[in-house]
Formats: sequence, C-alpha cells, structure tokens
Amino acid sequence: MALETINFGDVFNHKECEYIFLDIIEDRVYTARILSKEQTQDVEGLSRISSGGGKRAGRTKDLLLLCYIILSTEEFRDRAACYALGSKDDLTFDLREPLNQADQKSLKEAIIKDKNYIAPELIEKISKLTI
Repeated sequence: MALETINFGDVFNHKECEYIFLDIIEDRVYTARILSKEQTQDVEGLSRISSGGGKRAGRTKDLLLLCYIILSTEEFRDRAACYALGSKDDLTFDLREPLNQADQKSLKEAIIKDKNYIAPELIEKISKLTI
C-alpha cells in the first residue's frame, strides 16, 4: 500500500497487532498501538495507581504506556490506543476501517496535550489537522 493513501486515524494490521496511523515525518511512521482488552485493563490499573499518589504512583507517572485514549469505534470499543510508544519501520499496511470521528478528535487532542512524551514535529503536524 502506498503511504500517500493512508491518513490520520486509519487502522491497519501489522505482525498480528493493530495500529492507528498518525503521520509520517522524515521517513518515520508514527503510530498508536491498539491494545487488547486485557492489556487495556492493565494500563487502566497502572493509570489508577499513577493518579492515586504515594510511592507506587511516583514509579508509574512517567510510563509512556500511560499516554492512551479509550476508543469508542465499534470494532475497538473500550480498548486503549497508546500513542506514545514511538514510531515503526518496515511496516506493511493491511488497512481496516478507520476510527470514528469522535476517536480521531480524542486522539488528536490527547497527542497535542502530551507535549512531554510526543515528538514536537508530530504535535505540530497533528495540531493542523481538520477532523
């Protein structure tokens, strides 16, 4: 699949995982990984620990895994999309249905807010998107 035909919010499979396409910057493909329901429960548990205070919270507050949104798109409902896990190389794109508009807006807003964990050039490009 040509990279020119893939857009922000498009979902694709790669090596038995599901990803959301974010953007391409200087030959680097930025993605968000869609977690399984079990992985989502684990991430939400870590998020509760992180926001709860105390020693355990201090150890979890800087986990990139906590940069996520919960999806509402029917096929991925109640699953997390982690958007700070970096970029991917050598991707193959087995495209699926894109995220719904509400999820695309939530993902855009979350990425723009997480300035400490997201590449500035990615934030800049995504902030200019019209959804």
